[in-house]
Order: sequence, then structure tokens, then C-alpha cells
Amino acid sequence: MKLQFSTKFLQQKHQNSCGVLASIFSTKTQTKVSIFSTKTEIETQSSSSKLLYDRIQVIGDLKTSVVPVLDQWVSEGRSIDRGQLRNLVEIMKNLRRFNHALEISQWMTDRHNFALSPKGLFEKAESAVNKALEGKKPQASLWNVLAVGYEKDNQMPKAVEMLKRAISVGKQGWSPNSVTLDSCLDYLEGQEDVDGVKDMIRLLKKSGPLTRDIYHRWLRTCVAAGDSVYEVVDQSKMDGFSVDEETDKILKTGQSL
Repeated sequence: MKLQFSTKFLQQKHQNSCGVLASIFSTKTQTKVSIFSTKTEIETQSSSSKLLYDRIQVIGDLKTSVVPVLDQWVSEGRSIDRGQLRNLVEIMKNLRRFNHALEISQWMTDRHNFALSPKGLFEKAESAVNKALEGKKPQASLWNVLAVGYEKDNQMPKAVEMLKRAISVGKQGWSPNSVTLDSCLDYLEGQEDVDGVKDMIRLLKKSGPLTRDIYHRWLRTCVAAGDSVYEVVDQSKMDGFSVDEETDKILKTGQSL
């Protein structure tokens, strides 16, 4: 099994930068899987690849780019190999969606992969990304993909760091990978890291309203760490969350400690 990482792409336009990281956290097996027939009939060997095809297929306007779909795919931590991309190119041609075929082909060409050993893979990826971003404004999806990778590799301190970077540069309404966010918050709560949770919450407020669950996490962390809970309760009330049964339960747990 070979782990893949792209380098040439990191030197090109930043707006496509999140795409390169798909290959950082993906694997390439020796088994060749054909997901599409030459008659454009979708085979069922790979449900993941079919899902990507479905996302592209629903684009009705042929002038609409498929690149954001591909970038979004990899920003979710998903992977796709070159053989599957070639099949996508062929099916787009057969459907006479030549512009989309060209875009997919170019998107694939921008990624010239070479093998890396698992040891130090994430650090090398992060270093390459930092170098590529010198003097440029980073995209949230770029750091989000790194956070997903670190979380999957159980490197939680690094996952938290990358997720914070993603949220800090995300635009209003942008949200990180929900599974990775939950894992990072679970980690901070388990570490009784009140400052870490507060910092994450401060950043999350930029992207939209906080949920009651977020406040419960903050409250549980404060209780576990023996910190004051008044700030959490007051802030949650300001955001429209009154004390509910779960809040009362957490507060009573703190009183019994």
C-alpha cells in the first residue's frame, strides 16, 4: 500500500490548494477498480466514487465548474485515485460534457504524486503547505483537510491546532468537518483544558451561533477542572440558552465533587 502526496500543485494557484491534500491522507491499492463502463453505466464496486459522480452529474449547467465539487470532496477527507478520475473524464466525454471532462483532467494533471513513508507524513505535508502559503491568504478548507488527517491518525494536539487555523480563516457561515470538531472538543474536554475549549468557542462564534451542546461541553470541562462556571452560564443565557435539565445535571455533578 502506498501513501500519496502532491508537490507540484503546492506551487500553483492557491485557490485549488485544498485539492492536493486529498492524496496526503488517501491510500492507493494495487487492485484496479473500474467504476464506470464505456457505455456510461455506473458499476457498483465503489460506492464512494459513485457518490462523487452523483455530485458532479447533478450540475445541470455545463458552464458551471466542477472544480469546487472536487475540492469540497477532498476537504471532507475523502479520497479518489487517478484511475477513478480517468473514468470520470471518460464518462463526461461520453455524456458530451467536454468542459467538465477537461476540468477533471486538468485537476488530475495538477497532481503529480510521489510515495512517502507513513513516518513524518503529516509533518511533511504541513511544512509543504506552510511554505506554499508564504505571502498568501490561506483557505479554511486547506487546514480543515490537515485537521481531518491528524484526527484520523489520532494526533489530537495537532488536529486541534489545524482545526483552529481552519476556523480562524473561515468566512462567515463556514463550518469545519463535524466529526473532527467533535473529536477535538472531546479531546479538550478529556484533558480538562478550559482555555483550549474557550479558545475554540471564541473561534466558532465567527462562523455562526453556538449550539447548546457546545456550552454543555464548556460547562463540563470547567466542572471537571474545578473552574468557575458562572462565565459559561452567563454567556449561554446571553445567547438564548436557559438552564435546562442537562445544564442542571452538570452543575449538580460539580457540587458533588
